[in-house]
Amino acid sequence: MSELDAILQEMQELTTTIREHKSDSATIDYQKLEDIFKTQVEELRKAQAPKNWGETEDVAQKKRVPSGKYAGFDKFDLFLLKKSLEMGQKPMSADLVKAMDSTTDGSGDDWVPTLIGSQIWEQVYLASKIVQALGPMVTMPSNPYHIPLWSTYTWYKGSENTGTTARNPTTAQSILTATELLAEVDWSYTLDEDSVVPMLPNLRAELVRSAAEIMDYFVLNADSTDANNINLHDSGDATDTLPFLSVGQDGIRHYYMVDDTGQAVNAGGDALTDTDLVGAIGGMGKYAVNPSQCLLIADPATYLSGLLNLDTVITLDKFGPQATVLTGQLAAYRGIPIIVSESMKLTMADGMVDSSSNTLGQIAIINRNMWKVGSWRGLLVEIDKDIQKRETLMVASLRIGVGAYDLTSDHSAGIYNILV
Repeated sequence: MSELDAILQEMQELTTTIREHKSDSATIDYQKLEDIFKTQVEELRKAQAPKNWGETEDVAQKKRVPSGKYAGFDKFDLFLLKKSLEMGQKPMSADLVKAMDSTTDGSGDDWVPTLIGSQIWEQVYLASKIVQALGPMVTMPSNPYHIPLWSTYTWYKGSENTGTTARNPTTAQSILTATELLAEVDWSYTLDEDSVVPMLPNLRAELVRSAAEIMDYFVLNADSTDANNINLHDSGDATDTLPFLSVGQDGIRHYYMVDDTGQAVNAGGDALTDTDLVGAIGGMGKYAVNPSQCLLIADPATYLSGLLNLDTVITLDKFGPQATVLTGQLAAYRGIPIIVSESMKLTMADGMVDSSSNTLGQIAIINRNMWKVGSWRGLLVEIDKDIQKRETLMVASLRIGVGAYDLTSDHSAGIYNILV
C-alpha cells in the first residue's frame, strides 16, 4: 500500500467512525478527532505534492545534483546554501563549488531567477487549495489591473436575407490590486555548512507550504478596512502588518458578511442542517445550477461535526480518491466539491472573528468562475546578512490580488453561527 493510499484509508476510517456515532454524538471526542484530522490533511498534502506539481521523474531528476557529495540535492537548496555561506562570509567547500558549477552554465546565479519564477512558484500554486480551485492565476500586467467581463448579449430571431440589429454588450469588470505578503527566516553564523545542509529540504518544503497557506488565507479573509475588520472585529483598527489587511479588494468571507449580507445564512447557533445549506445554495440562483462550477469551503470542525453528519454528503469511501489526489477535495455536497481549509477560522455568533471568543463554525459557497486571483509578483526569495547579530536573513515575499466580478449578483454565499 502506498503512503497516499494509507492516508486516504485512515481518513475514510475516521469518517466512518463519525458517521457510525452521529446518532449519539456525545460519545465522540470531536476535539481529539479534529487534531487527528488536521494531521491527516497535512500528511495528505505532503503525499500528494509530487503528483500535484506535475513533474515526471525525468524532470524532477534534472532539478537535482547528479553526483558527488551533494548528489540528489535540489538545486534551489544549494542556492540557499551558497547564499547563506556568502552572507556569513564562510568559505565554500570544493564539493559545493563543484556541485554548483557542474549542474549549471555558470556559478549557479544565472538559473536562480528562472528557478524561483517557475519551479518554486508553481509548487506554491499547486500546493494551495482555494487559489488552485479558482483556476489559473492572472498575471497582472499593471497594478491595479482591470479584468473586463462581457456580461450581457442581446439575441434576436433571424430571417433569411435580413440583417440583425447590433447592440453593444453590457460590460463589467473585476479589479485586482496587489497586496504584498512576506515572511522572514533567520539563522546564525554558527550553523556551518554541514549543519545547514540537512535543514535545507525542510526549509524549502516549509517555504512552499506556508506560501500556499497564506495565499489561501488571504483570498478567503482579505478585508481592506482597518476598523471593524471581519478578522479582528473587537480590537479597534487592525495593525498594518496583519496578512488579511488588503490594500485593494476584499475576499470571499467579506462578500457575504459585508458586501451582500442577504447571501449570509445564520445557522442560529445550532448544528448544521440540510436546510441551512439548501438555503445558502438556493440564494445563489443561476450561479449554483452547475455544481462543478461551485466550491464549498469549510473549517475542519464544521466538516467533522457538521457536514459528515449529513446523509447528503458523499465522502471518499463513495467517490474514491481521484478528486482528492488532484484538487484537495475530501467530499461533495449535492455534487459541490468540499474543501477543508484551516484558513477558514472559527468565529463569533455574528460570523466575525475576534481576538479570543471564536467557537462557531462557518462555510463559504462560491461560484469559482466569479472570482479571480492575480499575481503582480511571484514568490521572490532574497538572502542577506546582519553583521551586528551575525545572522543570515532569508526573506520570501509575493504580491497577489483577489477580486469578485460583481459584489451584488449573488454568486457566492455563506453560512455562519454553526455549532461545532
